[in-house]
Amino acid sequence: MRVVDCVSRQLGSHRGDGHHRFVSDAGDLTGIGIRTSEFMRQLQASCDTVGLGMHTLSTTLMYADLRSVYQFLHVLTGRVGSGDFRGGFVLDDVGDARSYSVLRQPFDGLVEVRDGDEAREVRTRGLDIGPRAWTPLPR
Repeated sequence: MRVVDCVSRQLGSHRGDGHHRFVSDAGDLTGIGIRTSEFMRQLQASCDTVGLGMHTLSTTLMYADLRSVYQFLHVLTGRVGSGDFRGGFVLDDVGDARSYSVLRQPFDGLVEVRDGDEAREVRTRGLDIGPRAWTPLPR
């Protein structure tokens, strides 16, 4: 596992090692991209399968504008696709339908989760797995 950390430097804790890189904050999209690309190259050379996860895009939106985040995602998801990696990105409620619609575009599919009347519910879009209609998550 490799980590690009966008928080610890602000908190005054940033001792790194070969598996941990730091950027100044979640809005440093260039720094995040550079460090992520370094890790992707390392892992591609030494692993059969590589997965990339980003938690959370919502925080990134607090530091950078929607257009910049979209462009960043477009480049990053392109690298994931060309490297034959798997990617998972978390997007909490962004507050408006336009931002959500824009940020969905670079992705092949979505797993959406919401609070239902009785339980949390899930549905998938654009994927060959999971329910297409809102379905309660097992407890």
